[in-house]
Amino acid sequence: MKKSYFVILLLIIISVNSYASELMPIVTNFAPSKYNGDLQNWSCTQDVYGRMFFGNNKGLLSFDGYNWTLTPMPGNGVVRSVMADGNRIYAGAYTDFGYFEQNIYGQYVYTSLWPKNYKAHNDEIWNIIKTPNGHVYFQSFCSWFDYYRGKITSHFDSKNMPLYFFSLNKEIYVQMINGDFYMLRNNRFIHLLDRKSYGDDNIVAALPYSNNRILLLTDHNGMFFFSKGKLTKWRTKIDNDLMKYQVNRGVILGQSTIIIGTISNGIYAIDNNGRCKWHYNIENRLYDNTVLRLFIDKENNIWAALDIGISLIHTGIPLTILRTDNFNQPIGMVYGMSIINNNAYIGTNLSVWRYNIAKGIINQVKKTDGQNWYVARFGKDIFAGNNLGTMVINGNESVKIPGAINGSTSIKEYSYYGQTALIESSYSFFRVYRKTNDKWMFSNSLTGFSMPISEFEIDNSGAIWAAQMSKGLFKIELSKDLKKIVHWHYYKSMPGTVYSGKMHVLNIRGRVIFSDGYKLYTYDDIQKHIIEYHELDNICKKGVISAINIDNNTFWIADENGYSKVHFNGHKYYTEVFIPSAIFGLECNTSSNPIYVNGNDAFFFMNNGIGCYRSNSGYINNTKFILKITKVGNYDSDNKLHLLSCNNEVESASTNDNISIALSYPNYNNEKYIFKYKLEGSGTNINSQSESPNVVYNSLNYGDYKFTATVCSVSGKVLGQTVYRFSHNRPLLLSWVAFIFYAILLYIIIHIYINWRSNKLIHINQEKANDELMRKSLKVLEQEQIIAQQQKLLLENEIEMKGKEMASLALANVARKNSVEAIKDALREKERTGSLSRRDIDRMLSMIDNNDTDQFWSVFQNNFDLIHKNFFRNLHKKYPNLTPSDLRFCALLRLNLNTKDIARFTNLTIRGVEGARYRLRKKMDIAADKSLTDFLIEFE
Repeated sequence: MKKSYFVILLLIIISVNSYASELMPIVTNFAPSKYNGDLQNWSCTQDVYGRMFFGNNKGLLSFDGYNWTLTPMPGNGVVRSVMADGNRIYAGAYTDFGYFEQNIYGQYVYTSLWPKNYKAHNDEIWNIIKTPNGHVYFQSFCSWFDYYRGKITSHFDSKNMPLYFFSLNKEIYVQMINGDFYMLRNNRFIHLLDRKSYGDDNIVAALPYSNNRILLLTDHNGMFFFSKGKLTKWRTKIDNDLMKYQVNRGVILGQSTIIIGTISNGIYAIDNNGRCKWHYNIENRLYDNTVLRLFIDKENNIWAALDIGISLIHTGIPLTILRTDNFNQPIGMVYGMSIINNNAYIGTNLSVWRYNIAKGIINQVKKTDGQNWYVARFGKDIFAGNNLGTMVINGNESVKIPGAINGSTSIKEYSYYGQTALIESSYSFFRVYRKTNDKWMFSNSLTGFSMPISEFEIDNSGAIWAAQMSKGLFKIELSKDLKKIVHWHYYKSMPGTVYSGKMHVLNIRGRVIFSDGYKLYTYDDIQKHIIEYHELDNICKKGVISAINIDNNTFWIADENGYSKVHFNGHKYYTEVFIPSAIFGLECNTSSNPIYVNGNDAFFFMNNGIGCYRSNSGYINNTKFILKITKVGNYDSDNKLHLLSCNNEVESASTNDNISIALSYPNYNNEKYIFKYKLEGSGTNINSQSESPNVVYNSLNYGDYKFTATVCSVSGKVLGQTVYRFSHNRPLLLSWVAFIFYAILLYIIIHIYINWRSNKLIHINQEKANDELMRKSLKVLEQEQIIAQQQKLLLENEIEMKGKEMASLALANVARKNSVEAIKDALREKERTGSLSRRDIDRMLSMIDNNDTDQFWSVFQNNFDLIHKNFFRNLHKKYPNLTPSDLRFCALLRLNLNTKDIARFTNLTIRGVEGARYRLRKKMDIAADKSLTDFLIEFE
């Protein structure tokens, strides 16, 4: 009793630390939000071009691996069934069936085949099949319709209403509703099996099987082989599940795998021996548990139309995945892996795990809790770089190596200077391990350097290139006895950059390569400095994380987008395989060393899972599809797309200077296809390439064009090519006739314009000449005014001088008169005394008076007339009876001289002057109340 309790307790303990998991095909799910349709998908098919079609509640869905398209049924009916045949997609709905075909614009157009005179029986077309002789059958739960050579024949029998039609081995088999199993031949039902023989159940799938047998799948009663009229029960390991969860659909994959879809527990895959190969349901990533239809595509992938969404199981590629995130004990992010004796040891951020590959059992290795940076195998020993030190693993046990006192991050074999050792990096020191008694033992830590290192590689000279955990790179040189570090150099960033983030160190075919996430670099041993490395530019440039060699010429390289298997053919590198990281559906390790290679198999590290690529699986994808143009159009000024013909046999005309071309080449396995585009014509020769099957050309010249599209595999193999011709025609307003008209019109306009311009220029020039003449006239006038002012000024100066001269003359004359008077008085005195004779005296006095008076009045008259503006002339003109003496007397009065002065000038007495005044008044007829002096002063 105690022993049994102990066994039970042991089993409980083991169950806590171990659980089952297995490598399974990868699943890709498509949610309704992804395909822009309704939840339920009832059926699926594939056309000759490789495109997938699905019957959805909202209409017909199509998908080529790049783009989803929804085409509604007339009346927005539910599409229950679809079947591709050539260019047609047959579809069944409620009281309607027909086919979709693409028009010249690439749009699917529906044509109904429903017979107009047929009385419906609530017919919902659930199934469409085609026989080898060309008949297409549309089957409801009440009736069935035969479409052949454009003619519809209706069939209804209330006693025999079909549940399912099955087409196999050139025959049509029928399961009746609540009835037996039949064969349909020549429109007659031939009874084959009684319902009770297969458990009073419904046959939901009939599949061709080996040895000319038919495998029949029932709702709840398992599977049967039918051959030569006999029925045999096939018992499998999953019979209980099939009975419990209700089988709904079944297909056969290849020749040995049966795929079964259930109503409530997803999809099962079983082999020829009835063993379950894998099982997907909602718990391990199938989108929904209710499978409404299954379909095997041309690449041997499984499509599941589900009650909610669509799932694609990638059984056609050599990729599988080990997922643990759906179990009670997820393993965490994987950082290292090593396989020995059919056991895979997996190091994660939670622990080290032992995975029994044959049994699919995972156990946690004891004493390895926490971060494990690597798992490495050297001979028969498995090392784990744990956060607390270096562990040696044996089965489910682990032992810490003495001396390794802190976390270890990476370990490499070091074979230089005639010795072999292990070099290990850690959070601080490099450690050395040597073999003693066939065991690896801690030897010593390398002195002279202490820094946290995440990864490192060893070059051909024995130098270590190590990436610091946060940023930068070290070159480290060791002593020959591996006791110390004799020299090290720190590179904060790569040449020509300022980036100083985390670095990655790779070893590719014996050469150490560095990656800063943007470019690749290597060390030039001749120039003794780091240079850019360009030999892998055609493979990858950015985001390179790690590389691991398979052989001397082949290696895997990981970057931010996925994993590439690269081969060197002696001349250049090329990619053999590319696996996008997104296909696995889990977060991939992007820190360091995310790949492990074991023979021909490669394993990729993820969070709670491991991806696996088996290159020896025999997988060869020889499936070739047709590269097809699905939509052509151009955008107007409002960014509205106007469709053009997709027919590449007829040249299309584009009315705008741009063209948008959408192509289709099925890609359901996330292959890295390269689309190469070439546009020729009208002086244009544009070559480009892209991973997208869509291309747009803008700013096109007028003329004819030839567009060539080529799709290539990642290795450069041409998979398909298509040619499309179009023209960018000139509109009528830009045609040659229009240009001739424009030229004539332009000539007339130019002629009119020239005349108008000439006249305008003449007018402008005339105005300018007039303006210039006026300007010059004004300038002349201005100059004349200046001259006049200057002349006036000169005249005024001259008048002033003349006035001064006259005043001087007047004063001189007065002085002279005074002197003369004095002489006269003296002469008279001498005469009185008798000194001179009277005759001599008179003669001398007469000479003095005559000479002086004539000379004075001559000068006085000229100057006075000048100053007073022809006074004498004007006065004589108005009063011609005036004598010269009168004129002189008037001048003296104009000078406003008093009577005494006038008397002296004129040699008159005072009374003589007064008399002269009186005579002048009479001659000039001046009023008595008017002053003679004022009159003469004001006279002009």
